[in-house]
Amino acid sequence: MTEAHKTWIELCEAAEGIEDEFEALEFLLGEFWTHLEAAEADSRFRDEVPAFAAEIKSMFNAWQLTKFLDEAGPAAPIDTSNFDDDESDPDEVEEMLREDARQVAQDRQLVERSRRWLLDDRS
Repeated sequence: MTEAHKTWIELCEAAEGIEDEFEALEFLLGEFWTHLEAAEADSRFRDEVPAFAAEIKSMFNAWQLTKFLDEAGPAAPIDTSNFDDDESDPDEVEEMLREDARQVAQDRQLVERSRRWLLDDRS
């Protein structure tokens, strides 16, 4: 199957080959997040989300999904103490902080969307 929006099938098969369940879950949810992002702009991906989510739910227990999603989240914010006040361009630093805040918000949204797709009907 070469249709990009259906690669989730091959990804699930690949995850089954990963011995460590946590690594398999981490791999697969990373790919699920990529799929969710693609689904925002492409209805072919959007149409596949329910089936992809169902397959993930069939592969992992609710407690595994819950634990992973509870621990998942955005990377630590930029450490502003690394900037030298004399050498750093304030406009560049401000833009980096804004971009970092956007990325943190985007990451949180992906985790919450994943939670709704993977856990809401199990609660």
